[in-house]
Amino acid sequence: QDAASGALTQPKATHELAIENALLVEDSLVDARIAATYLEAMGITVRRLSEDENVHAIVWQMKPDLIVLDVLLPKESGWSILEALKKNPATAAIPVLMVSALDQAEKGFGLGADGYLVKPLKQEELRQEIERLTRAAQTATALLVATGAPLILMAEDNELSIRPLQDFLRSLQ
Repeated sequence: QDAASGALTQPKATHELAIENALLVEDSLVDARIAATYLEAMGITVRRLSEDENVHAIVWQMKPDLIVLDVLLPKESGWSILEALKKNPATAAIPVLMVSALDQAEKGFGLGADGYLVKPLKQEELRQEIERLTRAAQTATALLVATGAPLILMAEDNELSIRPLQDFLRSLQ
């Protein structure tokens, strides 16, 4: 459902992954080229963020289907970018795949990452993770949220949207 108009929208289905474009936030040119090559081989259009661009502004403008985010960045850490993206209702449902030399998946998931891969990036691992994220986004889900009175039943077909919606409902208390 389109939040601005309230109209129902159809999910993207132009290719098998339903992820058409990705924003790549990676400061290493070599790692960025590897990730972009792998993503493009899956039919995903990649836009790499340059160092002088603001990730939040580009996400708002581009509205990517996926964000591939490094942890160790020169200006702002990937952790703080991830946290800000997941706290913002306008960007919270965008899947974020952390790709880092740091093996800190638990921290990433705790901050809201939808996936986590440790460098060096392997093409097959990336493909499997993208497919997992796609399946998660396409799985029908119903979640009962008990927030006191009244009792709210939320039916949502995108698992990646459940937590932001649940957090929003809790904020209304």
